[in-house]
Amino acid sequence: MMITKKQVSKSATIRTSDLLSPIENWQQAATKFYNLYKILMQTIAVREQVERLSTYKGTLPLRQYSSCELEQLRKAMFDELHQLVNDMNELSCFDQDIERLHSHTLKLQQQAKRIQRALVLSSLNAS
Repeated sequence: MMITKKQVSKSATIRTSDLLSPIENWQQAATKFYNLYKILMQTIAVREQVERLSTYKGTLPLRQYSSCELEQLRKAMFDELHQLVNDMNELSCFDQDIERLHSHTLKLQQQAKRIQRALVLSSLNAS
């Protein structure tokens, strides 16, 4: 992204410490989301394997989330991440960048909670 002269003069009034918190928060949220996304991918692979074996034996374990439902969640998470990246690429103003970064941090935190909930529910028996 290219910074304009107007942005430079405007950003000169912003202290570095003011920027650190939103960037650190975003980095933590992005890292957590990424790690949970990897666990979700692994869980889907294991779940599909278990379901194939269980179907072959004629018994399917009762679960809150099937591999299909987990895959739908994975796709939704991927789409959300793609949308966040596209959204950041469209910004043209430094102030918007920080505001949008905060908004994206909140979205990543919400999606991470959604993945955590699905992972917990997928490991529980329905009974």
